Amino acid sequence: MPTEGRTAGPYKPDRGGRKPVVPAARVAASEVFDVTSFRPSQHLIAYEWAPTMGAASAGARDQPNAGARMELLLRPWPLPADMAEPPLRRFPIEPGLTLLLRLHARHRFCIGYRDRLTFKRLPCPQQGEELGSVERGPDYARVFQCSACSELEGVPEWLRHEAMPRWVGLETPSASALEQAPYLSEPHVVYLAAFGPGRVKVGVAIERRARLRFLEQGAHLGAVIARCPDGFAARRMERALCELGLIDRVRAASKIRGLYPLLTDAEAREEIDKTFHYVSRHLKTEEAALLLPAPEIEDFRAAFRLQTLRAQPERLFPAVDVPIHGRVLATAGSCIVLERDGGRLWALDMAGLRGALLTIGRSHGGVISQMNLFGDFPGEQAG
Repeated sequence: MPTEGRTAGPYKPDRGGRKPVVPAARVAASEVFDVTSFRPSQHLIAYEWAPTMGAASAGARDQPNAGARMELLLRPWPLPADMAEPPLRRFPIEPGLTLLLRLHARHRFCIGYRDRLTFKRLPCPQQGEELGSVERGPDYARVFQCSACSELEGVPEWLRHEAMPRWVGLETPSASALEQAPYLSEPHVVYLAAFGPGRVKVGVAIERRARLRFLEQGAHLGAVIARCPDGFAARRMERALCELGLIDRVRAASKIRGLYPLLTDAEAREEIDKTFHYVSRHLKTEEAALLLPAPEIEDFRAAFRLQTLRAQPERLFPAVDVPIHGRVLATAGSCIVLERDGGRLWALDMAGLRGALLTIGRSHGGVISQMNLFGDFPGEQAG
């Protein structure tokens, strides 16, 4: 089945019986996600991967094969006028649950910015500047931050374009670079990530976040190939590897095509080993001394539950006011694989929906958890 995708619809929503409730004059943090309040939309800020409760309690966040799950980070919309920092809520996405989702608006709105030092997510000071369309079509825009929030986050102007190589301006230590990105002073790793047959990319990550980076990207296999004293050395090595012919990004459509069928364990590891062997033979810059004797490989396919897929998922593009529902079979990176329409598999890329206004809910055994399709999900407060 082709994976170019399909737009959800057509559908004429029946909103009869909805009784709007006038919100209170003041809104407390504990009331923001109250199902009895009138809050028709949630603002999708981001997706993250986090250790599951068992893994976290066991101190297994950084241990191989530790449990983890995808979580969506949401804010109420519209933002409460008297709250300086409206709370973020986590919406866990786990295999087996039935997901309910509906877009409320055609345009996406700025997701805000992250503090350069604390990485805390803060709302857009312009109350969510309207960006491009979230629906598939000529007006679709994969832009999630306004220029003001990009500046506040410390993203250099030349790096804000999706096609710009990520090492530009970050190869040489400088006061301005460290001011924009203080994390560059931390130890980094250079890695290879595999996303199915013929899809191996190079990347860099802060060393303490390497495993989460593989989960966030949906890498079937992740392999650390070098440890660097800082982000500048890692970026220099990344550039050198790209000049040798390695790629530094894999598009969502390509990742979805790589979900099925899976390579055998031996085949998957062979792709990493062959790429590392090529790098070892051809890298001639001074960063070659940072290469490890062998790649440190971890397999994430079981964590994503990709073995449960029995066919190629087709990509699904949401449309405004068209409800989407289905049973979650697998999650990989930003992708949720749903079983719906009599057993057909659909892949929903949540990264492409950042900034969208939506309602979202989940159910087990046909019982919707703490919400209805037009209400709110109380969720767990984000840390």
